[in-house]
Amino acid sequence: MIKLFQIIIFLFFFLPNSFADQSIAYINIDSVISKSISGKNLLKKLNEFEKTEIKKLTNRRELLSQKKDSLMTQKNIISEKEFKNQFQQLQKELNEFKSDESKIIKDLTTKKNKSILKYLNFINPLIQDYMDKNSISILIEKKNIFIARSKYDITDSLIKIIDQNLKEFNIEK
Repeated sequence: MIKLFQIIIFLFFFLPNSFADQSIAYINIDSVISKSISGKNLLKKLNEFEKTEIKKLTNRRELLSQKKDSLMTQKNIISEKEFKNQFQQLQKELNEFKSDESKIIKDLTTKKNKSILKYLNFINPLIQDYMDKNSISILIEKKNIFIARSKYDITDSLIKIIDQNLKEFNIEK
């Protein structure tokens, strides 16, 4: 009975200390992407691509609007049958435009998400290497932390490492 009591006391006092060596840190992934040179370039390219696609959509929308205005001004000049045919054709074009617009917006979102995921996978070995060198066992996203000391934030250190090792990150168009 005394031996059992001694074993329990030993386990109670000495075993928890062996788990206390695990080091935990946190990172703000949004800051890594928006502040690192390669991340800024990625976001810049994505924004330029998005602006180009949005401009195409805007130009097409304006062209359809002009066609509609032109058709409305001709309403009393052309025959009713001709007007209906042109109006149906315009409605068909508008429906195609709406379909294309939603597809393009969905594609833009997909492209952005895939590019950011590819970037994160690309910088993952740098983060893993940093964790190994600094004996960090667990890395947590800052969004998931209620409160923590700033000394556990490794975001700025990782941004420096990423900037030193990765000058350019190319996205596929």
